[in-house]
This record gives sequence, C-alpha cells and structure tokens, in this order.
Amino acid sequence: MGELRIDIGSFLVTADYLLDGLLVDYLVYSRIAEVLERVDDAISQIRWILEELRYRNGGY
Repeated sequence: MGELRIDIGSFLVTADYLLDGLLVDYLVYSRIAEVLERVDDAISQIRWILEELRYRNGGY
C-alpha cells in the first residue's frame, strides 16, 4: 500500500500553529485570572480576620 500525503500548504500550517498558540494562551490567561481572583479573596479574608483579632484583643 502506498503512502498518502496531503500538502496543506505553509500558510495553513502557520495559521494552525498560531491559532493553537492563541487558544492555549487564552486558556492559560483565563486560568491565571481565576486563580488571582481567588488569591485576592483569600487576602481580603485574612485581613478581615486579622482586624477582628486585633479588635478582640483591644489593640485596635
């Protein structure tokens, strides 16, 4: 059986590479943004807890 080869052209190869890169970049950026939001929420909660502890200890 012979080998089947399909030439899709350099433009399509380049476009496929770039679009895959853009998609992955977008997905990674979205995940990073989500994690940063969670970190910001955690920092806010920690600050609130620290203020509450200071208030309860009379050291406001």
